[in-house]
Amino acid sequence: MTVSTTNWKYRMPLLGAIILMATTAWAQGIEWSAKYPMNSIFNKNEFIQASRDGFYVLQNYKDANYYYQQNISFYTLKFEKREGAKPIKFGEGKSKGNYQFAFSKGSLPYLAYSVDEMARQKETLFINPVESSSLGLGGAPIKIFEIDYKDKIKPKGGYRYCASPDGSRFLFYGQMPYEKKAKGGFYLHLVDAKLEALGEGVVFLKQAANILTVSDVVDAVIDDNGLVYLLCKMYKGKDKKEEKKIGKRFVYSLIQMDYKAKTKVQILDTLKVLFPKDSAVVVSAKLSVNRTSGMVRCIGTYKLPNQKAGLFTLNAQQAFVEMPVVMDYPAEILDFEAKIPRKIKQQQRLSLSNYKIKSIFEQADGTQIVVAEQHYINVYWDKSEGRQEQHQLNNILVAKIRDQKIVWSKVLAKRQKAGAEGYTNVPGKLYSFYAFLKDGNIHLLYNEMKANLELTDEFQLQKGYYNKPKDCYLVHCTIDLNSGILKTKESILGLKEAGIAVYPQETKVLEDGSVLFGGVKPEYSLKQPSYIRFGRWVLD
Repeated sequence: MTVSTTNWKYRMPLLGAIILMATTAWAQGIEWSAKYPMNSIFNKNEFIQASRDGFYVLQNYKDANYYYQQNISFYTLKFEKREGAKPIKFGEGKSKGNYQFAFSKGSLPYLAYSVDEMARQKETLFINPVESSSLGLGGAPIKIFEIDYKDKIKPKGGYRYCASPDGSRFLFYGQMPYEKKAKGGFYLHLVDAKLEALGEGVVFLKQAANILTVSDVVDAVIDDNGLVYLLCKMYKGKDKKEEKKIGKRFVYSLIQMDYKAKTKVQILDTLKVLFPKDSAVVVSAKLSVNRTSGMVRCIGTYKLPNQKAGLFTLNAQQAFVEMPVVMDYPAEILDFEAKIPRKIKQQQRLSLSNYKIKSIFEQADGTQIVVAEQHYINVYWDKSEGRQEQHQLNNILVAKIRDQKIVWSKVLAKRQKAGAEGYTNVPGKLYSFYAFLKDGNIHLLYNEMKANLELTDEFQLQKGYYNKPKDCYLVHCTIDLNSGILKTKESILGLKEAGIAVYPQETKVLEDGSVLFGGVKPEYSLKQPSYIRFGRWVLD
């Protein structure tokens, strides 16, 4: 195994030098929009379509009765705004509809919504393109599929979709109606670019837990041949225990649907075993499609009781006849983790066993760039606030894989936490990271506390609390794809200086290679309402 990593002996001084030289690039080259007031402090803004002409933003907001409503705005790349009707009216005939999701097909954004006809005991999934002039729903609703729930319990989990890499196929899926004591299942519906049906399938996983919902789908992809893959959590117990018991409460199952073979559906539930490590537990997994070869891979992380952790990769097309290939972490990373004081490791969740795969970038030469993050979720019950969920997100691991071997790996140190203290819905957009490839580098963006920018000892980093960020700075890192060398690590935006906190996961790379930011002035008082701002960054 060839490993090209910076020796840990020199890592800290080098990292410190990079940070010290590059923390003065405030808002370099970023053009910002005006301050657009939010409908309420509960706004959720989503980029749903971007082109050379501008971008569409779907706003989910709560009205005076605390019901979520939706409307669409269009912004030019000069941030001139056009706003559609408030709210968008979903429905079919006299039946009202409920918004499900937004997606892009070609040059048009689409909105999907479900209509429940209780008199007929049928629920239908419709989609509508957005009319560019009115920014409302254009034309007649397009019926995707209909589910009959007569004498059964109607699902409450909603519907989701995924698209093939070339946009030629779309999969729409949702939970099947179920009897009170029956197991839950999925309905899968595959269509072509014209939204005409190609095939359908029904999947039931044999598990002890009563209900299988769309929230249990970890990932879904479609390959170039139209084969559909869904990666799901399959629960061992009758109840879905909390995330902190990961590894003990569920295993991963891989579902494959081939619409050409009379929509044959196969289920693989052996990801709980990684030969020859038959006691290994899968911590996380994600699917990816190579645009050149069309190969679908499942890449994930595993851990062993009281032993080292690592990565694994699996050819999804051969998953029913082959076992995953195990890849141990490079020795440098394993040696470094072994030297971390036990108290610090436990308090800051720095164990390799907490790494979860977040992004996979397939390269034309068949290699993969994998980005993982130390993500630990602590769930507990508060007598006054109810169920509480606290997220701790620490170091980022970037690795290059070629021929199922790790070529190089790099660790970026950070400390983040959010949630709990009354936050039943964790404000997840301000933490974690965004990654993209450009000009032979992988770029990573994440929020950091100002106090951490000049620290050279990563074990002295302060943990940023992202429910109400105060000293939030957006950090930009670039890593060379060939060597894995950290080329730059610079602060490009400060909350106090710019008056805005960027949502890393709401970042979007435009056709011309520029980066589109979304963010807010984070206020949590009705007397000081928040506002939306957008930024466009042309990288040098």
